[in-house]
Amino acid sequence: MRLNPVDATAQQKLNQKVDLLLDAASGDTLALDARKSYDDNQDKISFKWVSMSAVDFKQDTETAIGFRIPEVMIEQIFLFKVTLNDGRYNTNYLVGIKAKPGQTVSYRGIQHQVTQGGEKVQISAIAPGAIRNKDLSYLWRVPDEIALSSNTEPDISFKAPITDTDSYYILFLAVSGPTGDVVDRDSRFG
Repeated sequence: MRLNPVDATAQQKLNQKVDLLLDAASGDTLALDARKSYDDNQDKISFKWVSMSAVDFKQDTETAIGFRIPEVMIEQIFLFKVTLNDGRYNTNYLVGIKAKPGQTVSYRGIQHQVTQGGEKVQISAIAPGAIRNKDLSYLWRVPDEIALSSNTEPDISFKAPITDTDSYYILFLAVSGPTGDVVDRDSRFG
């Protein structure tokens, strides 16, 4: 899978090798435990977890964390780094969680935005902190009175049309992958 970071910070994170990649559904609650059951020196090793994708987590024990995968509309990857210190050396491991849209979870990231006429509206199809998969293609369809910054990028911006009455606009996003699978979602703002 080719990955393209959303920003420069994410680019730096990807310069490291991912040691473990796990699949999860959107909205799942997970726990990761760094303990090695075969390690005779467990008591001498310290552990430090860091979220590299702005995912909040709770430290359950010294070795384990728990967190909830953000709701996603399309497949995205969230990264965690665990550092093991044996008193002399630090060893870093990068763990990726590949989040897939859940069957019962609807994506709420871009729905029902309210804005005033003339204001700039920004919408992203990618959850905060996730890494963009370059194998996916995006196509936004909007009403004629809206001029998008781009209709083929996951992140778009535009100025809300100025009207005399309350108006609602529906934006359609089609996301297709390398196998041709298409996901359609809509976003409404008024």
